[in-house]
Amino acid sequence: MTKSGTVEELKLIGVYDLTTIGSASVVPVEDIIAAVPLAKSIEIAASKITPTTFQSLISFDHKAKLVNFVLRNITPSDHYNDQLFVDFFLKNSDTSCNIRLDFELLQETSVGACHYNYFLKEMGEQYTARISWALLFILY
Repeated sequence: MTKSGTVEELKLIGVYDLTTIGSASVVPVEDIIAAVPLAKSIEIAASKITPTTFQSLISFDHKAKLVNFVLRNITPSDHYNDQLFVDFFLKNSDTSCNIRLDFELLQETSVGACHYNYFLKEMGEQYTARISWALLFILY
């Protein structure tokens, strides 16, 4: 993406770092978002969260107000900070921004995996709702 700074709509499966021979790792969400400061719509289908994701996002000066933001298959992480994510959206999105977050599910069929997947689905829905409600309340 040589002209990534001019992108207004970004929709991708994921960005992989191939610099290490023999392995490929998903590029963190913050690195992708930082590369597209004018994007009003961002959809990433393979999303990686790191210990620095939310601090990085809140420090960004995103030039355009987001109207659509979708992160799918977020790698489950202890690093998720929903308050900083809410703050990122309050600072960088339109109040009617379409937001969707969902987490990567286990590819197993055991009872434990099914319960864990249910928990991950609920968590994604709750985080999405919390951010959407926060945006709604800034109208009042």
